[in-house]
Amino acid sequence: MSTNPPTQDQTKAKHHYVTRAYLDNMLARGEKRLWVYERNSDRVFRNIPANLASARAYYTTTNKDGVEQDQFEKLLAADIEGPGIPVIRKLSVGSSQLSMQEIAYGAMLIATQELRVPFKMEQLSAMMKAAGESFLKSAMSRPGVMESAFQELKDSGKINPLLSADEMRRNYDEGGFDIVTTTSGKLWALGTMLRQLINTYAMMKWTVLIAPEEMIVTSDCPVCRDYPVAPGAPAGVVNPDLTLYFPISPTRVVVLQHDVKKWSRVQHLMRAGRKRESEKLREAPSEISYKHISKVAAGRVNKMIVERAMRWVYSPVEMPDVPKLFRGESRNVRVEIEKLDDVGTVRVTHRLS
Repeated sequence: MSTNPPTQDQTKAKHHYVTRAYLDNMLARGEKRLWVYERNSDRVFRNIPANLASARAYYTTTNKDGVEQDQFEKLLAADIEGPGIPVIRKLSVGSSQLSMQEIAYGAMLIATQELRVPFKMEQLSAMMKAAGESFLKSAMSRPGVMESAFQELKDSGKINPLLSADEMRRNYDEGGFDIVTTTSGKLWALGTMLRQLINTYAMMKWTVLIAPEEMIVTSDCPVCRDYPVAPGAPAGVVNPDLTLYFPISPTRVVVLQHDVKKWSRVQHLMRAGRKRESEKLREAPSEISYKHISKVAAGRVNKMIVERAMRWVYSPVEMPDVPKLFRGESRNVRVEIEKLDDVGTVRVTHRLS
């Protein structure tokens, strides 16, 4: 989110990939600046949230007429951060419960924040490129498919009439062209993934961890997934042991886990023919739990957040141990593309590095 009002043209502005209002909520009481740590560096400095976790024209897209647009940045401010930040602030104090609508707003903010950071956008780009290459190889290996497509493009005047499908095949085989992803494409992919994530996160069990003895850090990848690493276990939201961590204040972390007891009860009622009761329970918000954790437990959470960060860690106070932990490559979830044959078949998996 930029510092400009949403109604102004923001195509050239700096766009936050970690919500500025969220970073404001991570400030220590009475402070205006966060401590900033850089991966594989001894560099440490302080800065205000307005200057952190942003990049110029990060969400700016270009339409078919070459006009730059900033719709996504405005959508973030109005429809996601606007209703979502008050939920985070509510969970940051006291022990309030949330309505189902508030949980949905919070889930939307968390899911969007998870996907919008540079690390995840790179992963989305890798998946899109793999899908594009798979489709292209498959089409080029099937007789007549490329020829038919080329003829349609020629008839519509979209390509040079002298260009042939065979030339395209040769150019591709010789490395003459590559598939690239645009900002528009990555945002489209982000949008297609959001619905499942939002629905899943809204139905999970929410717990707020309170750390009275140790300040909590955040990063340029503030939403962290954690699950047991076991052969064959899925790394996505379908993993029944998934735990999601999202720091929301200097002393609190929201933790999301699958509500196994609730869904077992929902299925039991459905099997018993009590459909109305099952649906009512399904639509009811799970109770928000609040749990105090020790300094050691808070340290483990901080260690995970630091390890999952891409380049930057943001802390409400000076943390001398962060530079020691912030070495090597990020240990976040990465996409792996495995080519299975020569006609474009691939397997996309996720690995916790």
